[in-house]
Amino acid sequence: LFSDQADDSKEVANYISRLLQETLTFRSKNGEIEKRKVQPGDIAILLRRFTKITKYEDALENLGIPYYTVGSREFYNRPEVAGPLAWLDMIVDPLDDEAFTRFLFSPAFGGTLDEVSSLKSTGKSFYEGLMNTQDEKFISLAKLFEKHSMLKHLLSPSELLEDFIVSTNYLPKLATSKGAERMISNVKKMLDIAKEL
Repeated sequence: LFSDQADDSKEVANYISRLLQETLTFRSKNGEIEKRKVQPGDIAILLRRFTKITKYEDALENLGIPYYTVGSREFYNRPEVAGPLAWLDMIVDPLDDEAFTRFLFSPAFGGTLDEVSSLKSTGKSFYEGLMNTQDEKFISLAKLFEKHSMLKHLLSPSELLEDFIVSTNYLPKLATSKGAERMISNVKKMLDIAKEL
């Protein structure tokens, strides 16, 4: 039993880490009893509020425990998730400079301040800059943007997201980041959620 006020995230993560070393008896979905090692998917942390969710996520991540968060509004603000979602916003409204900014600074593109500024300087909007740029870093992005702009009326948002992730080698890019396992899991979860909608 943990307090609502105290930060018990490290204790919870340490307990889970120890639990993952144990072998317990489980009942499978078809009713069979099996003895096996505890898996991360066997464990759930139930929180009354999401106010401290990032502390729990950080504590689990520091111990290398894979996890994903269900029900948190913060999920959609995670950089690895917000980038592809901003891509969809850009496709729907090419003049949405805020969506372009979110996308360009996210891990989905990984732009620097200088690169983003130079793109903006080549047009009145980021979209115009993208369509007029000669910068090698942006040319393949412009081609994908044109492709998705045409396909947005034929494909579902989940199909556009999936094509974006494949076309940009997004998951392999994330694999080199700190916290890669969690980030990749979050992107896959985002795709699953999109497919259900």
